[in-house]
Amino acid sequence: MNMKNRLMLWIYCFFLVLVFYFPFSSAVLDLEIEKIDKGALVISELENPAVYEFVINNKGADDNVEIFSLVGVSFSPKGTFDLPSGITRIEIKAYPNEDIKKREGDYSIEYQIKGQQGIFKDKMPLKVISLDDVFIVGARNIHPNDN
Repeated sequence: MNMKNRLMLWIYCFFLVLVFYFPFSSAVLDLEIEKIDKGALVISELENPAVYEFVINNKGADDNVEIFSLVGVSFSPKGTFDLPSGITRIEIKAYPNEDIKKREGDYSIEYQIKGQQGIFKDKMPLKVISLDDVFIVGARNIHPNDN
């Protein structure tokens, strides 16, 4: 192989790397998120969501973002919402699908926040229990002097 062919091969390889690498690489949103548990307990027989207050510190530019998960959980607010630079407080509700609600236990759900500036990935805890485990019904002796 002569020098000209080698040079052309290297240029061709470099071009392929540029074409295939850059469209698939994504930027990362510069966020810090504090998740405040407002009720991360989901009862399998009910339609209640896990509720969090997210305190989001957006260290980047203002963005229009959407929160979603690829593991069977839908979120509210649905669709996109404005995320200005700085601190934002927002209530997030997570609705696990029926497959997740069938199995009681503790979960660590991965969610993503996607905006025009990139994607942020994180996890949130969620616990699924049965309605039978929520209430304990029983009898006790009651004396007239009890409060």
